[in-house]
Amino acid sequence: MGAVYHAWDAELGVAVALKVIVMAAEDQATSEELSRRFKKELILARLITHRNVVRIHDIGEVDGIKFISMPYIKGE
Repeated sequence: MGAVYHAWDAELGVAVALKVIVMAAEDQATSEELSRRFKKELILARLITHRNVVRIHDIGEVDGIKFISMPYIKGE
């Protein structure tokens, strides 16, 4: 459903990970479903507090690309 990129948050001056939706929706219904699933992922992730689950900072959209930002954790 998405891809994760290492990015720099210029506002906060910290490294972040950005998860973006990379699947192009063929129709409005599919686009709305992808958006709904993305928001659901954010809501569910914010409910969990565990050392093995990354905290979500924010959800946003730039030029039609939806993203979730979270702390960048170096590793494989």
